[in-house]
Amino acid sequence: MLTKDFIELGREASVHNNDSGSLAKLEQRFLNGERRQDFLKAYITKRTEMKLPNADMLNTYLKFVPKDQLSRNEEIVFLGKNIGARQSAAVDHVLSGLPRLTELQKKDVSARLFSLFSNEFGIARKEKRLEDQYKIIKQMEIILSSVTTEQMNTANLIKLLYFTETKDRENLKRVSQSIAQKLMAVKDEDITIRNLELYNELMEPFISGERDSTSIPGFSEEAKRLQKQHSAEIASRLYQVSDANFKTLSQDDPALNDALKWAERAHALTPNEATQKLVANLRAKVGG
Repeated sequence: MLTKDFIELGREASVHNNDSGSLAKLEQRFLNGERRQDFLKAYITKRTEMKLPNADMLNTYLKFVPKDQLSRNEEIVFLGKNIGARQSAAVDHVLSGLPRLTELQKKDVSARLFSLFSNEFGIARKEKRLEDQYKIIKQMEIILSSVTTEQMNTANLIKLLYFTETKDRENLKRVSQSIAQKLMAVKDEDITIRNLELYNELMEPFISGERDSTSIPGFSEEAKRLQKQHSAEIASRLYQVSDANFKTLSQDDPALNDALKWAERAHALTPNEATQKLVANLRAKVGG
């Protein structure tokens, strides 16, 4: 081994040992101006482990690491695994490098990016920043081929919220159909089976004696509600889509007829005052 390689190996070991690798030590070294790549990697990784924000650190990493190294797949994966929950310059860099990764790497990095996008969209929506909401949706679309079915469903609901707020009727109808068609296609018997599966999973600790139901106030009523958990999940999404169409589309839009069917299915699955009112409102709007 060359002397310089041995010295560099010793430096890396120093960064990761229990003393100098502690968060406090790494923080102090960063404040003292240390910017070597191996050190920055260790510092960013430690911050991720401690669930601390990394946006500023990732921006620093991009400035101090040579561009030819940043284009390597291992660097894209490293940045993706430490992407955090807020936007940074690393986000677009990782998105541009995604096509070069393996399918397994894409799924891992995309899952982390999706979590960031969901968090950022929620903040941007709360603060009514429409331009940022649009940017996040466009970023999210890049990773949709590598996300889970549940994440895809969440992405569609995010789009639904944006198109409702911006009154983009055509895109609202498009995403509404994408969401509702899948939900309407789920058979009643399959919903019943899934209800039972979820209920049994939740009740198992009480049946086995691991937990005591008598110590939980209102347990019997909650248990009844949990018997139709999957029904409630489907009904909630159908209600959200139907309500968005009711509030956004004009009275003469034929798409309201579909919205009425979705609301009726939601009410059939979980009858309550809210679903009943929405069905009545849609019937009046369609009929009027």
